[in-house]
Amino acid sequence: IVCAFRYGNTPRLVPGLVTASGIEWRNDDDGQVDRDGSRESKCICQTGDNIFVWFWRDGSMPKCQVVKQTTANPVRNTLVLAFQGSEVSIAQGLSNDQIDYQGQVVHVGDGKMIFCWYNPQSVSIYYAILQVSDNGNGTTITRTHNGSEVDSDGGFYMRLIQHSSGKLILVFQHRQPGNSHQGYAKYCVGTVGSTSVTWTSKETLWDHDCEWDAVNIVELSDGRLLSSVEDGSNCEYRIGTLSGTSISWTTAATLSGVEPQHQVQTCPATKLPVFSYRDGTDCKLKFASISGNTLTVNGIGNNLGGWDGTYAYTLFDRRASLLALPDIGQMVSIGRQKASNGRYQILSASHVVGSSSTDLTANNYVGIATASFTNGQTAKANVVGGVNTAVSGLD
Repeated sequence: IVCAFRYGNTPRLVPGLVTASGIEWRNDDDGQVDRDGSRESKCICQTGDNIFVWFWRDGSMPKCQVVKQTTANPVRNTLVLAFQGSEVSIAQGLSNDQIDYQGQVVHVGDGKMIFCWYNPQSVSIYYAILQVSDNGNGTTITRTHNGSEVDSDGGFYMRLIQHSSGKLILVFQHRQPGNSHQGYAKYCVGTVGSTSVTWTSKETLWDHDCEWDAVNIVELSDGRLLSSVEDGSNCEYRIGTLSGTSISWTTAATLSGVEPQHQVQTCPATKLPVFSYRDGTDCKLKFASISGNTLTVNGIGNNLGGWDGTYAYTLFDRRASLLALPDIGQMVSIGRQKASNGRYQILSASHVVGSSSTDLTANNYVGIATASFTNGQTAKANVVGGVNTAVSGLD
């Protein structure tokens, strides 16, 4: 796994090894790569075996390049990243070709990526399609769609996901160019073709201003969508059902127990939505249970502050970024923390998020069923202290 962030004014990548207990990062300079003279790391995705594509801003231009983890059978201290092939100017040939604020990418399979970015020249969102050679395991990137507008009059901060149906869901803040308000939340649905994406017309999701970078979208375990937003004083959410290229949404509701400045992700172990949010001088995590279209926040929240032996790390600058690790059923929170001496460092923590309660007691346990049964059937069980007549050959 690879973490992309900005170190000073230089985008940097740090490799990590996923283990059963979380991620072991290589936290020295060896094995890391960066881009001198560039300003911001935008996003990163994995397309093949130890193959990653890194997107960054070079001056005002969006660019990308293949990066490979080159060590076979690695351990944390031997992880090495290296650039592969040549860098690609994504928006080459467009009259409006700048990038600012944010970029989002999804890998739709076989090395094919959809990259969306905010273009400050036209105050709109653009997309491009890029292909990594050898079905995602090669070193060459080809632009199969050079770039065109998704939202033509005012989109900026955004979230992009691929639904299990294969459709793309793009949620973004929208404002008319020249207007001072921060932007309503809008969305559109994309259908991926061989060399282009067909986007539906943008629809309004929230009809009031949202805070900067405050719109979220995730898919729930049953295929429904959860979108949440910060409106300055509340965390609000809506549940959506996708049918073809249309989404029907529930009425907006306030989610009590989560501070407005938040991010949401789905825990791979429990399939429950997890919220990361800023709470006073620290960042916390909480999960929410779902009953019908109603979310209820559970737990008191985990403080993510820490101690490095000398300085107390008492807060993230804002909410932590959440990353799901399906292979081990865990989540990782990654964020920048400020120490009591004024310095900063990026930390991560591993989590299994969900309820630890059970109705199993010493008095209601009967035994293990002798076979598979469905609800309503008469079942046989190997009871505690009983005899299993199916076992033979024992003295």
